[in-house]
Amino acid sequence: MTPRELIQALQARGFGLQATVRGTLLVSPASQLTAQDRAAIGQHVRELLELVEADHEWLEERAGILEFDGGHSRAEAERIAAELLRAVMARSRGTPA
Repeated sequence: MTPRELIQALQARGFGLQATVRGTLLVSPASQLTAQDRAAIGQHVRELLELVEADHEWLEERAGILEFDGGHSRAEAERIAAELLRAVMARSRGTPA
């Protein structure tokens, strides 16, 4: 499983992934991770962190455009940007959004 596929699989199971200010990866709820999950995350932690940071930057940029150029509230802009990110990721997998 690639790091991107691992992120998608974890998110499909309801996990959230984020980069911390200390440059570490936070997966929550951590108590629900299996030993297999922890091993896969440990194997790809650097790549996962890079992908999570890139996704966050992409999301923030799109939300900013939607907010300032599109006239949406920040909350609505973030919601739309998250939907766009999900659609882009689904398209890259060749599945419907």
